[in-house]
Amino acid sequence: MSRNRSIRLAREVLSTRYLNVDEVVNRIEVTARTSAVQRRRSGPPPITRVRLIQRLLSGFHPPLRENAVTTLVLRRLGHAADLVIGYEPIPETTRHRRLFAWVEVDGVPMGTSLPAHTYLQELIRFPHQERHEHVQV
Repeated sequence: MSRNRSIRLAREVLSTRYLNVDEVVNRIEVTARTSAVQRRRSGPPPITRVRLIQRLLSGFHPPLRENAVTTLVLRRLGHAADLVIGYEPIPETTRHRRLFAWVEVDGVPMGTSLPAHTYLQELIRFPHQERHEHVQV
């Protein structure tokens, strides 16, 4: 990756440094209405580089925030990235369901050891997309 592209990544990550998760998700929704993603990039998205720069510049954050920032930066770079929030279909012994967040680019989970959609039930996706099935938690 070129130096200019790394600087752009750093600038995009820093622009989210003081935002809370709601504000980041709001910006994901805004990018869905603009032409940023219409300039699709070819090749794999730089998800590892985005996360590395994010952790170097802002430190470690909860997975939901890290994935929201990663999604926003990838969308600003022209990749069709979605933030997906899901849950385990079988509750723990306490009968509570744990929530998980992951990034998908063109429907493919990124940055996870196992494809999240094979063992987690999707709850919501950002930017919002119409879904016809209703999920009860």
